[in-house]
Amino acid sequence: MTIRAESTVYSDLVPGGPNSPRRTCPACARRDGGVTAADCPICHGEGQLYLGAAALVHHPAVVVAMAVELYFEAVARIALAGDPSAHGLRTARTSLAEAGDDLIRTGLLAYRPHVTSSPATRSPYPQATAAALVPAHHPADTARLAAPPVQFAADERPLGFGGLPGFSAAGYLAYLSRAADPLDPLGPSTLARDNTARRRDYEAQVLARAVRESRS
Repeated sequence: MTIRAESTVYSDLVPGGPNSPRRTCPACARRDGGVTAADCPICHGEGQLYLGAAALVHHPAVVVAMAVELYFEAVARIALAGDPSAHGLRTARTSLAEAGDDLIRTGLLAYRPHVTSSPATRSPYPQATAAALVPAHHPADTARLAAPPVQFAADERPLGFGGLPGFSAAGYLAYLSRAADPLDPLGPSTLARDNTARRRDYEAQVLARAVRESRS
C-alpha cells in the first residue's frame, strides 16, 4: 500500500513477519471479477492491506478488517454526499488515499508485514462492534456495503444525482465502490453494458466447463 512520506511506521511492527494478517482491498474486491487496478486509491494495485498490530492486540482480525472497510465507506460517503459531481469523485479518491494514511497512523492498518505474538482466537465480533471503531460510521454504510451488485437491463437508465450514476462501474451501491470504480456518466450505454456482461458470463462458463471436462 502506497503512503505519503510523512506517514509513520509504528515501533511494534516487525518487518518481514510470516503471519501478518491481511485483508483483500475492499474497493478492488468489488470490481468486475475482483480484478485489482493499478489506479486504485486504496491499494494502488497491491490488492491487499496489512492489518495493524496495535488494533489486533485488542480486537480479532475480522473486526479490524470490517472497521477498515467501514472507515473507507464513511470517507467516500462524506466526500460524495457533499459533491456528487466529477470534481467530487476526484476529491473522494484523494480522501480515500489519505484515509489509508489515517488508518496506518491509528494502528488499524500496517505499512508493512509484521509478526503477531498471539493471534486472536475469539469468535468474530458482530459488525456493530467494528462500527464502534469508526467515528464517522453511519448505520446505512453497513447496508450499502452489503448490497449485491446490480446488473441493469439493456433498456434501463440508472442515472441519478443530477445525471451522474448512483452505482459503480460494477453495479455496486457503496460510496466506496462508486469513488474507486466510477461509472462513466456519459456511457457506456446500458445496452452495451448488458451485452458485455452477457458475453463475459458466457465466456466464463465455457472456461469453467473446459476445466471440468479436462479432469474427467
